[in-house]
Order: sequence, then structure tokens, then C-alpha cells
Amino acid sequence: QASSEVDQEDDEGWSVPALPRPAPESPTRPRATHTAPSSAEGSYSIVRRNAVSGRAETLLACQRGLAGLEQLVVIKRVLPEVAQDAHFRRVFVQAARQAISLDHPHLVDLQDLNDGHALYVVMEYLSGEDLSYLIRRLVREELTMSPAVACRIVAQLAEALQHVHGACDMQGQPLNLLHLSVAPRNIVVTYTGAAKLLDLGMSPADSQDVYTLPGTLKSQLAYRAPEQLAHAEVDGRADVFSLGVVLYELLTQQRLFKGDNEANVIKSVMELPVLAPSQVNSSVPPAFDQVVLGALERDPERRTPTAGELQRQLEQTLAETRNFVTLSDVAHWMQQALADRWSERQDLERQALQEARDATATPSTLAQLPSLLSGGGSSVNSLTPSMATGSGVSVSGAALPVPYEVLREGASRALVVTLIISVAILVVVAVAGIAYRLGQRDEGPSDRPAAMPTEPPAGQGQPRAGLAEDSPASLLVHVVPGGAT
Repeated sequence: QASSEVDQEDDEGWSVPALPRPAPESPTRPRATHTAPSSAEGSYSIVRRNAVSGRAETLLACQRGLAGLEQLVVIKRVLPEVAQDAHFRRVFVQAARQAISLDHPHLVDLQDLNDGHALYVVMEYLSGEDLSYLIRRLVREELTMSPAVACRIVAQLAEALQHVHGACDMQGQPLNLLHLSVAPRNIVVTYTGAAKLLDLGMSPADSQDVYTLPGTLKSQLAYRAPEQLAHAEVDGRADVFSLGVVLYELLTQQRLFKGDNEANVIKSVMELPVLAPSQVNSSVPPAFDQVVLGALERDPERRTPTAGELQRQLEQTLAETRNFVTLSDVAHWMQQALADRWSERQDLERQALQEARDATATPSTLAQLPSLLSGGGSSVNSLTPSMATGSGVSVSGAALPVPYEVLREGASRALVVTLIISVAILVVVAVAGIAYRLGQRDEGPSDRPAAMPTEPPAGQGQPRAGLAEDSPASLLVHVVPGGAT
């Protein structure tokens, strides 16, 4: 029964590195249009759409610099109909700006933000698996994870949350940031052993979210703190509770709060007695029980006070139980337990880079006007220092580099326009000169004796009304068919 409930969980695919799979369709809106592979989008070559949710789509892309640097990145693009919501746009941009200002090895590296007509963020590509995938495999008993590896993963995440909660601005003032959406689908464990927290402040945060696809809210509520569900005041301890749920599920290899609908999930979070992990999974040392149960206290006043304290308790318990687990040990477990998956991902990464190279080399794709990354808007990339974290490569400088092919195409267009304008000017000057010479020839030699003015015969030689003799239009009088002057 637990497995069937996990299977029903609708993972929105916000964890970018997931291997390609059919994206869920919304019954109330058309499928997003940016699905064609090998389409050049500004300084990015879009390889494929990875997933789509009620709010956004995630696109796997290759970023190429002028010096030939190539790296896979992920573009999280808000769907056009959602981007029109002024309130959502304001909240999304604010959260993205704050996330970009953070620099920590266990937070996903956000590299750029566009808040123009197209609303999107660019983040590092993570070569790993989201925790929702790992937990599903654990629950189905397809994998086994040692308690020490589970605690090392969560200790990394606790360290990242402590960094978020204590972040300050450039003036040293607290930013008072919270994640409030700590859940397996927002956590990635890479094949190098690093655990990364995604979507800081950019995930659905309440049960009234109109952009959440049907069925996805249930899985999100299972990781919310009781005070969150009660719409009470929250602080960093809400994130500690959510991380406690994640730790419990990794240790016990079972879902904690379940229900067949949202109301039952909420009731489970509020009322379900929580057994000690060692009682559910005999391989868990009892020394970890108090650490987990302390994070899962429903009363915030009795709960583990900070994410930093949770990390300290985990590190201490690991040392006391002589489980000296490092990131290398986590990497070894990932590479061994998911050997086939790891091989698939490496093949995917090589294929994605090759598809991006093929797309850039195709003239038809270079001629396309950028649509995904168009629309102007400001970019905070020029306002933030370089942030190199984990497996991602950060971008610094005033703007993201534009590929050489795009620069060459723009220069060619500028040259053509310049030539057309130059030819047009020469044609106008030539026509004016010919007309002027014709006028001079019709007036006769300059040494012809001047005649005394006389009255012209009636009907002949009368000047035309309103036309000055030396005006540009008067030149046209001399070339009217019939020879009349």
C-alpha cells in the first residue's frame, strides 16, 4: 500500500537533472511550445524540454561562450499565461534575486534571471538524481541505503538551510529568508556525493495555489510543518521539521505522512504518532532516534531550534557511532547503487552536448529570432559576483556571452543594411544631378545675348502658379513629355 501511494505522487519535475520522461499534461492549458530540439535561443542552445508543471517548464540547454566554453545548464521558464500574473511575477523575481545572491556548495547555483517579457532563471545542471526518485526506489525495496549515508546527505542540507536562514545583504542586514518547500523533489544528490537544495522560495507555498496541477498538492503537504498548514507564523524551524521528515523517510525507507486526499494528509501531519526510526527499521542505531524525533516535534518551541543545531547533532551522532562517512562515500553509494542510471545520465550528457553543437552548426537555426530568451528585461547576472558551487560552472561579468556564430550573423546583417542605404543615397544623388544638368542644357549657352523682357504671347510661356523657378519641383517641369518649358 505504501508503494502504491508513492507511485501516485505526481513529481512536477522541478528537480532539473531528471532523465527525460513524458511530461504531465494539464487538462486546462495547452502544452508549452518550446519543445523542438536544436533550436538556438540567444546564448543558449536548447536541447530538450525536461519537464513541465503547472507554473513552468524546465529546459535542458547548452551555454557556449566566446572562448569555446561549453556547459550544460537548465532554464526554468515560467509559462506565458502564468507570467502575466503580476503578483506571481513580483514574488518569483524577488525570490530569484535573493537566491542568486546566495553562495553555498549545497545550494543549486542560480546564474541568471530575466524578468522581461520572458520570465526565466538559468541554473547549473546537476549530474545526479532527485531525492523523490531515490525514496521511491527505497520504498519499493529496489535499493538499500545505510543510515550513515542518509545522515550525511541530510547533514549537508541542514548546513545549506542554516546558510539560508542566516543570510544577510551587502549592508549586513538579515534577509530573513526561509525555504518553506523542503521536500524530496527539491533535493538532488549528485554522483559526486553532494546534496543540493533547489527552488529557494520559488515553489508553491500554500494550498490555495491555482497553478498547482491536480494531485501534486498532496505530496507537498506531507513535508509541511504543522504551523505552515495552520497558516500560523513560521520561522526557520518550519524548514527543520520538513528536513526531519526527509531524514525519517531515508532512515526508515517508508513514507511518513500519507493519505488518500489533501485533508487526510494534513490530519496525518497534525496528529499521526511518529514511531522512532529504530522501531521501524532495525538497522538504524537507536542513537539517531532522538535527533530525528527532535526535528519532528509538532510544537516549534520544543523542536530542534535551528538547522545548524540539527547538523551538529547529526555530525556528533555519526562520530559517536563511529560512522565516519564523507562525500566520497555518498558518491560511491550513488555510483554503485545506481550504476545503470549513472551510465544513462553520462550518455545523455554527451548526447545533449552533441545535439547543441549540431544545432549551432545548422544555418537555419541561427537565422531564427530568439523567442524563449527575448523580451528585454533586466539581468541580475551583471550585478552578482561569480559563484562556483559543486558541479556547476558559474558565469560572471556584465552579460552572458553570445556565441560567435550569433555575432557573425549580426555583423553580416549590419553590413547588408549599410550597403543598401549607401546604394540608395547614390541613386538619389545621381537622379538629382541628371535632372539638374538637363535643366541647364534647356536654358541655352551662358553667353547668349540677353533679350529685353517682352509680354509673352497669350497662352505661351506663362509661369505655373505656386512653383518657384529655382525650387526642386521646378526641375521636373523641364522633363514633362511634349517638350513644353
